[in-house]
Amino acid sequence: MEWKRRRVARTTAFWWWIVQLGVFCQTAPAPQIPATPKRPAVDTYHGVAVTDDYRWLENYADPIVRAWSDAQNHFTRKYLDAVPVRASLYDQLKQLYSQTSPR
Repeated sequence: MEWKRRRVARTTAFWWWIVQLGVFCQTAPAPQIPATPKRPAVDTYHGVAVTDDYRWLENYADPIVRAWSDAQNHFTRKYLDAVPVRASLYDQLKQLYSQTSPR
C-alpha cells in the first residue's frame, strides 16, 4: 500500500506544478514570436494539388533554415528561462522521478 500512497503523492505534486505553470502562462505578457514566412510548394497527388507552405523548413542544410531554427530556439529558451517556477518545478520533478519503483 505504501507504493500506492507514493504514487498518488507524485501524481498530485506533478499536476499541482502543471497548474502553477499554466497560471503563469496565462498571466505572462505575450512575447513576440519570430516570424515564419510561407513559401508555397505544390505537389499533385492522384490529381489533387496539395500546397505545403513550410516545406522549405525541411532542408536543414540551408543556412536560412538554420538561422530560422536558431531564432526559434533562442526565443523559446529566453521564454522558458523567465518562468519563475521553473527551478522549483525542475527540482520537484527531479525528486519525483529519481525515486525507485517499489516493484
